Amino acid sequence: MDSSSSELTLTIQLPAEDLRFAEAYGARHGISLAELFDRYLRILQELEHYQPSISVQEITALVPSDIDVKEVYQDHLTEKHDR
Repeated sequence: MDSSSSELTLTIQLPAEDLRFAEAYGARHGISLAELFDRYLRILQELEHYQPSISVQEITALVPSDIDVKEVYQDHLTEKHDR
């Protein structure tokens, strides 16, 4: 392989049932196993940087209880639309 190439070859071992599922899924959606794996890795990369909205954080209790989420959101809307 050319050393300037940005693609590498990877060999992985999967349970037979998982491989059959992946092959069937790829066939149904017209994508190769390599593309299926690549798409999944891209989703994982996006999730690494995902920041849920304030509403989602409130629902999942990630926002400290002393923060008035409605007030913060209202301030955001005011700032956004009063420019």
